[in-house]
Amino acid sequence: MEQLIKKDPLTGEEFVAKRANQKFANAKNKSKFHNRKNAVLYKIRSPYEKRSRKSHLAMIALYNPKSENKFHVEFLKGKGVDLGAFNHVIKKPSGDLFCYYDYALKKTDNPDILQIIKL
Repeated sequence: MEQLIKKDPLTGEEFVAKRANQKFANAKNKSKFHNRKNAVLYKIRSPYEKRSRKSHLAMIALYNPKSENKFHVEFLKGKGVDLGAFNHVIKKPSGDLFCYYDYALKKTDNPDILQIIKL
């Protein structure tokens, strides 16, 4: 059986692979490589995620399944909802839903009033 020599992407060291699809010399190097890569992404995303998470928590606190959940824009802002920090948009025939994880803001007939919807 022929030995497969590969180069570890983290350390650059050469090693004998035990499997054809093995990329790292050991599990420790694999974890360290991916943790470093994710740390870079976390730093980039952090300011946006923080605003989105804060808004999400405010919506959780405000949402009541037994009410219409319609609030004035200024009230929502005062409670910590950042109207520019949504993390995705759902296109609906009735209008776009600006989503914060599992909650969304929906426009109403009155432009100063928004409705919180649980997805």
